Formats: sequence, C-alpha cells, structure tokens
Amino acid sequence: MEPNHDIYRKEDLPRFKKRRRRSSSASQPSVGVPVPGPRPEPGPKDTRSMRIENWEPTLPQTNHHSRAGRHAERRSRLLWTVLIGIFAVYAVFLMISVVRGKKHVSAVVNQASATNQGQADIVATDLQVAVEIPFRISDKIANWNRVPDTLIDAQSLADQGQVQEAQSKLERALENTPRVSRLQIKLAQLLIQNKRYDKARGLLVDVLESNPEDTTARMMLARVLDHQTNYPASLAVAKWILETDPNSIDANEIAANAYLNTDRKGLAVSHLRKIVLIERDNPFAKNKLAMTYTQMGEHVKAIQLFSELLADNTADSMTYYNLAVCYAKMSDANQAVETLTRATSLFGRDFVRSWLQSPDFDNIRNERIFLALQSSDDSRGGTNAPAANLAPATNVPAAATVGTPP
Repeated sequence: MEPNHDIYRKEDLPRFKKRRRRSSSASQPSVGVPVPGPRPEPGPKDTRSMRIENWEPTLPQTNHHSRAGRHAERRSRLLWTVLIGIFAVYAVFLMISVVRGKKHVSAVVNQASATNQGQADIVATDLQVAVEIPFRISDKIANWNRVPDTLIDAQSLADQGQVQEAQSKLERALENTPRVSRLQIKLAQLLIQNKRYDKARGLLVDVLESNPEDTTARMMLARVLDHQTNYPASLAVAKWILETDPNSIDANEIAANAYLNTDRKGLAVSHLRKIVLIERDNPFAKNKLAMTYTQMGEHVKAIQLFSELLADNTADSMTYYNLAVCYAKMSDANQAVETLTRATSLFGRDFVRSWLQSPDFDNIRNERIFLALQSSDDSRGGTNAPAANLAPATNVPAAATVGTPP
C-alpha cells in the first residue's frame, strides 16, 4: 500500500451515484498536503487491498432530510392553528351562552314578581269560570228543549197569516240557540214566502256548511237560486242533489229550467222526459216538454204530447192553441183548422178569433181552408172583447204553460 494514499477517499464513484461538482477550492491542492500519485494497478494477488481502497462510507443525504423536516414543521403549524381556531369558537359560544343566561334569569325574576302580584286574581277568575260553566250548559239545554215548541208556535202563527210574528219568534230563538238547523230552515221557508231570497240563501248556506248532507236545505237552496234567476248556481245545486237522488222530480225540474233559460234545450229534454216517465199524469211536465219540442222544431213529438194532454183535459184552451200552432208550423192547414174549430165550439168564436191574427199561423194564412175559417168568423161578427178578458176554462196553471195564445 502506498504510504501517501488516502484509503478513505474514493476516487471512482459508483455507477448510479449523482456526481457533484466540486468547488474550485477543493480542486486545488492544499499547501503541505502531498499530491497522490497514480494508483498502481493491483496484481492478481492484491484483491483485498483493492476492495479496501474502493470502499467509501455512505454519507446521509442532507437535502432530503431537510425537506422532510420542513414538511413536518408545516403540518405541525397547521394542526396547532386548527386547534386554536376551535378553541376560539368554543370560547365565543361560551361567552354568548353566559350572556343569554344572565338575561333569561333577569326576565324570569321580573316575570315571577309580576306573576306573584296577579296570581290571586288568576285563581279567582279560574274559580269563577269553573262555577259559571255548569250554569251556561244548563241554559243551553233549556233552550234546546224549547226548540220543538218554538217550531210549532211559528208554524201556527204562519198558518194564521201572522208571518212577521212567526219570523220574529224564530229570530229570537236563534239568538239564544244559534246554528240550530231546524230553526234556520223554518225561518228560511218563511223568508222565501215573503220573497226575501238573499237572507234565506244565507241561512241555507249556513245549514249546509254545518251539515252538507241535509237534503232539505239543498233543495231549498236550489229553489232560491232559481227564483233569483241565478241559473248556473241553481243548476250546480240541482246536479249535486241528483248525484244522490237521480229520480228527484224537483231537482230535475230545476235543472231543466236552468237549461231552458240558458238556451240549452237539448239538455233540458232529458230531465223533462225523466219527469214524464216517473209521473205520467203530470200535466206541467208534459206541457213543458211539448213546448220544448215545439221550440226545437220537433213538432211530431210535440203533437203527440199535446194530444195526450187534451185527452186528459179537454177544457184546456191553451193546449188547443199550441196544438193548432204545431200543425200550422208543419203546414198542415186541415188539422190546424180542425183543431181551431173544436176550440171554437168549446170557448166561442170571439175567444178563438183573436188567435187567428197570431204570426204563428203565417204558414197557412193563405190556405183556402184557413181563409174560409177566418172569413166565416168575420161575417158572423161577435163581441169585440179581447181574449184576455174572457176567462178560459183550464185546469192547468199559467205557470206550467210555456207558450200562451195572444
């Protein structure tokens, strides 16, 4: 081994080790330090010496460890910052809770002082209410028990013609026992008789709000709306009634009337036909159905119904007139004149002569047979009294007849 050679200084770096540039100072030899000569080539028997010379101790990587230390330091600072923030938030909430607690305690103290002052009055009021409740219930029971007698007395007064007294009696009873449906319905009936429809409608609506299944109140409300010519509303109530009672005569009649007055005659026919099928001897429904057919131009169906009406009541002058008009609309002068002749024999020429001037007979006015009937009436003369002054013999009220002779 060479005496001047440093065995701890490695001259040849490992293959994959990163080479570092040495400083200029390290490249210059120091004064007094011997410069190593060329390394002799080891012989075949000097392998131990070669391994010692090529060995260099592995030094720690200074840059890697410094970066890891900086990262650890940053994580530590971040952790402490989070902990300090949590502690600060907790401290703020704690301070707020303390302040609120003090305010609540002061409010409770003030309320307790006020409560102590009025506690005696409150206890006295509670005792008074507890005592008064039984007496109020007893009064209500007594008023409820008087409802049947009140209804009987009101009906008796109404039968005697004292309608205002009956209304006053029912109104006083409702002041003591409000929202009693029987009293409200009875009062509504009297109001309808006096045509005070607005007040009656309000009472009936109150009854239905408390008991929507009251069929009497439903029907009365539909009639009130029909009298007020509020046909959309009356139709809605009539349909409501027909949902549970499709064969109701009154509901079908109200629905038909609503359709007729809103120019929907085709829809009215179904309700009128149902009434005629249920009550075959109902002249009102037959006459209205026949008049509806006439307005719709279905004169054959109308003639059949008018003929049935005359078979049941030959003294109905308006049915004769309507039947003659149907024949005239069909341009059947013979049947029209025959019907007018029958009416003349029953009600007199003067009564029937005013019909001949109606425009309903314009289709047959120039027919020879109609001119003959008219000329015979003119040649015979008669009283000049208008037909309105001659009381026709009829069993059908005018309200049931849609079309009337002039």
